[in-house]
Amino acid sequence: SDDTLWLVNWVVIKKAPVSGLELISFLVKKLNYNRVGSVGCNSRAIAIFKELGFKIGELNHYFALNPNISNFSLINAPKNLLNSLKSSSKNIQSKKLKLVNTKFQLDVFGKDINKLVKKFGKDEAYFINRYICHPYYKYKIYWIYSSNNSLGFIVTRICKFQDKKALRIVDFFGHDKALIGINIPLQQLLIKISAEYVDFYEYAIDDSVMSKSGLRKNDFDDKIVVPNYFEPFVKKNINLRWAIKSNNTTITPIFKGDCDQDRPNKIQE
Repeated sequence: SDDTLWLVNWVVIKKAPVSGLELISFLVKKLNYNRVGSVGCNSRAIAIFKELGFKIGELNHYFALNPNISNFSLINAPKNLLNSLKSSSKNIQSKKLKLVNTKFQLDVFGKDINKLVKKFGKDEAYFINRYICHPYYKYKIYWIYSSNNSLGFIVTRICKFQDKKALRIVDFFGHDKALIGINIPLQQLLIKISAEYVDFYEYAIDDSVMSKSGLRKNDFDDKIVVPNYFEPFVKKNINLRWAIKSNNTTITPIFKGDCDQDRPNKIQE
């Protein structure tokens, strides 16, 4: 019952004696889940969810650029703006990233693990089965640590269009403060893997933390375009809406990896 039931896709045959609205109502009323939700809802679906009492909102979109790249192909923006975004801001707290290359375990969080599992609605088995054992995508998990203390981790995936790469952060787990100053190690990682940019969709991470992350928030004002779709590639800003019906007063953090927003849309060789 502590899991989140994510609504992905369904089709109701026109001649069927049940509507899509009735199907959602059944899932909400009859199944024993504390949270039922969706990410990536269109305007029509959002209106239905709102009528059913779901909380609705939009994911925040953050990004950082590779400071060693002069001409960007994936991102679109005026050159003077791109140059200003490439510089790494200096943060008080220094963070480092370490690739998980051994057995993945959450016991590094010690006594805080139960609190974090409750906050994020995900446990060790979830991350192993959702990401490490994914049958098609190759995800990489990086620990975020400072002074040898593990503060959290990010789940990443590389997206490609032609010979260009983008690093996508699809999930996060840990203490929010782990993200303070995260742009510096992320830009170092971008240089190492020769990716143009890194981006991060999130909701419910502390705003004051994200303001100190060093990542730039996408304002969706067309001054800069940070693509989301790669299968096929679309050079366009994508605003991801969410809807949640929950027994809890606080919203469980939501990321791109939740629901079906990071799924294979076509098989590529």
